[in-house]
Amino acid sequence: KSGKIKARGLAFRRGDMPLFIQEAQIRMLEILAEAKNKDDYQSKVPKILELLLEYSLILKEGQVKAEELTIGKRISQEPNEYKVDSLTALAAQQLEDFGIPIHPGEKVRYVIKDAEAKDKAERVRSFPLVGPDDTYDVKKYLELLLRATEELLIHLGYDAKHLKRELEGFEDSRG
Repeated sequence: KSGKIKARGLAFRRGDMPLFIQEAQIRMLEILAEAKNKDDYQSKVPKILELLLEYSLILKEGQVKAEELTIGKRISQEPNEYKVDSLTALAAQQLEDFGIPIHPGEKVRYVIKDAEAKDKAERVRSFPLVGPDDTYDVKKYLELLLRATEELLIHLGYDAKHLKRELEGFEDSRG
């Protein structure tokens, strides 16, 4: 009613979500905020899908800066105490290996390079160590983008799988 968006639990509010994904979701919310009722809300879906396509193409073309893709998560234990090689644990271990001490409760910032790489060192790059030649995992960031879109459209039947199919349909029709 006031024109301001009040939201909790959405991607754009979470500190661990990359700025690129937050920006995409905010732009989608701005479109949805124009809706006066449920039918009007539903009529905005094509515009949301266009934005999803726009952001996915920017990702796929490698046009996103590392700073905009940085994920920040707090560690709960010393880097060398992690039993599972989560992306956050790997990023913390990289910092330690580079001589930058990090302790429980501190935030680790990193970019996902290749989440499924056999070489653990190639899965993530701690943010201070990101170089100009480092690439990012398009598939993983696309998953984050799809989930952020899903948060806004799930009640209309658009889960991440459905949204992914929509994207593939757009791309196929564009050639």
